[in-house]
Formats: sequence, C-alpha cells, structure tokens
Amino acid sequence: MPRKLREEVLDLAHEGYQGVVKTKQHLRSKVWWPGVDKAVEAKCKVCYGCQLVAQPPPPEPMRCTEFLSEPWRDLAGDLLGPLPSGEYLFVVVDYYSRYFEVAIDEVSDLHKSH
Repeated sequence: MPRKLREEVLDLAHEGYQGVVKTKQHLRSKVWWPGVDKAVEAKCKVCYGCQLVAQPPPPEPMRCTEFLSEPWRDLAGDLLGPLPSGEYLFVVVDYYSRYFEVAIDEVSDLHKSH
C-alpha cells in the first residue's frame, strides 16, 4: 500500500467504529503495509467513537464465601490517614462476628519532619 493512501484506507476500514480487532481483520483481508497493526491501534486508541462502543471487561464471577467456623481466623485490616488532626486509624474486622477494633496513633516526630 503506498504511503500516501494509508491514512485514507485506514479511515475507510475504521468507519463505523468497529474497534481494533475488526478493523485489523478488515484491512488484512484487503491490504497490508509495514506497521499496519500499530497504525490501527493508534487510531482506535484516540478515537472517541471507539471508546464509546468498546465493550467493558466482564465483571469477575461471584464467589460464595464459606461459612466461618470460629472467630478471629479471617480478618480484614485497613489504614486511614493522616486525618486533619494528624492521627492515623488502623481498623481490624473479624469476618466471623463482624467485631472490629480501632487503633488510633499520632504521627511520630520522625514523620512530621518529612
């Protein structure tokens, strides 16, 4: 494919916002030039229409959680901070009982200097 016609051919193959895979398939069935795949990917990456019609990734499958047999075996923890007061919160939740513990800690002088 001559260089001066590549952009026009790419535009025609891309018509209808078919996405990367279908645009590549359409072009490969008719024409070829070095870097055709990268040209299609670059065009579709910045194309607003392609972004609108692109399929979102499928959600992860739901998994059932096994019934827990005893407390404090399966836990979740999270850290929040710094709060406006300069404190950090560390929260631990027991999945069995839903009981939670919260630890509050202030920033040490070592961390304040940074």
